[in-house]
Amino acid sequence: MHPSPLSVNHLVGRTLGTYHVERLLGYGNSYVACLARKDVHLPSVTLNLFPLPETFSLQARERFRTRFTEVTSKLMQLRHPSLSPVYDAGEQWGYFYLVTPLVTTGSLARTLKQQGKLTIPKAQAILRQVADGLDSIHRQGMIHGTLANSTIFVESEDKIQMTEVGLGSILSVHNLEPLSQPYRHLASIAGTFLGAPEYIAPEVVQGAPRDARADVYALGALLFEWLTGLPPFLGADPLRTALLHVQQPVPSLLALRPDLPPALDLVLGRALEPHPEQRYQSAGHLANAFERVLVVIEESGRSVSSSIRPIAPPQQKEDMGEYDQFKKTFEPSSMAKSGSATPEKMMDAAQDEEETDDLFVRWSTASLAHVQTRPSGSLTNSSLMTQKHTAPVDKGRRRIMRFLAIGGGIAVGFLGVGGIDAARTMMQTRQSQQMPGMQMDGGTMPMDQMTPSQKKTTATPMSMP
Repeated sequence: MHPSPLSVNHLVGRTLGTYHVERLLGYGNSYVACLARKDVHLPSVTLNLFPLPETFSLQARERFRTRFTEVTSKLMQLRHPSLSPVYDAGEQWGYFYLVTPLVTTGSLARTLKQQGKLTIPKAQAILRQVADGLDSIHRQGMIHGTLANSTIFVESEDKIQMTEVGLGSILSVHNLEPLSQPYRHLASIAGTFLGAPEYIAPEVVQGAPRDARADVYALGALLFEWLTGLPPFLGADPLRTALLHVQQPVPSLLALRPDLPPALDLVLGRALEPHPEQRYQSAGHLANAFERVLVVIEESGRSVSSSIRPIAPPQQKEDMGEYDQFKKTFEPSSMAKSGSATPEKMMDAAQDEEETDDLFVRWSTASLAHVQTRPSGSLTNSSLMTQKHTAPVDKGRRRIMRFLAIGGGIAVGFLGVGGIDAARTMMQTRQSQQMPGMQMDGGTMPMDQMTPSQKKTTATPMSMP
């Protein structure tokens, strides 16, 4: 027999370890969050408690205790400006607990809910901080495992803090109890989906262990959502969303944001490569590639602008109007513009989904109970997926992405003035070969049901300078 956890209602006023519980902050199937204080003269902290299921065997509990001790000892040694630290860890009253700072700012999920999407400069600033934090984690032989917008908190001046580092490793049911149901490896100890399925790497869905490259994939999926307001894949439930990462090709960034530079689509394509060995091998490499594209575009824009100069300044006023029009044609601001933004219906559907900043709430309540009734089989079985939201596979785009080498020479050479135009032409050809209509979560929207702005997006995905 093993002791049952103290009732949640009886935690307030108790002392766990050396921390006095002052009040509850929230709870779900696999966690309880409390406001606690070690001393009246010290700041309040968050006490994160994890009860084990009563159905766990003594062997499973002991395996969990060993894992918890190993992971938390590493977490308490992590220190980085982008990472929320773990102060302490222990076990008491039937709970395993972690002590972390009290978070008082809003998460990136809340920011996206309010703003829809991020500007390129803001996305770049957050990307760099998250990438640096992930690289720090990976150098210590650890992974984040459950990276999501709800685990990234934005402080003043876009400074971020990542939370829940390592919780995927701690709370996974894998290697604790026998896994008899299909996709059981995707579950937490409470039987809920582990992490956010919108950002899960396809090899993890297929049963491979999570590693640093899975975190890179998650960061790529987040960057896609920051720029478009939508995750790359979104199904009817957590499992269907996860399966789309395996069954469907990566959607084109330009299909939702035709106003963005085409080269960014190539960067996202490589970050979201289905095969981990073909992805960027570190989060820093992804951030470097993103920044390199922006620098090359800015430099090529300045080069084009400086090269458009008259031999002699016009002397007559009427000639100046013609010159201004000529110069305006080649200004960088006139390149790669479109008459339509992200489809309104898709944006509204995504923003209607409730988000929460409470730690672990989102994935601690997404049940996988229905998985037990699903037959096991190939992940590519079309009967498992009824919703689509992606464009057809484009092998040409995969070949183009090989040019985006980690080193600067090849990428800069390809993404110069001519290279950017070439990439734009390839992307335009790619989109023009698609069937009329718009790929949405339920299939293709017919042309006669589209709004005028959506028809314009489908007919002319990009405008050439």
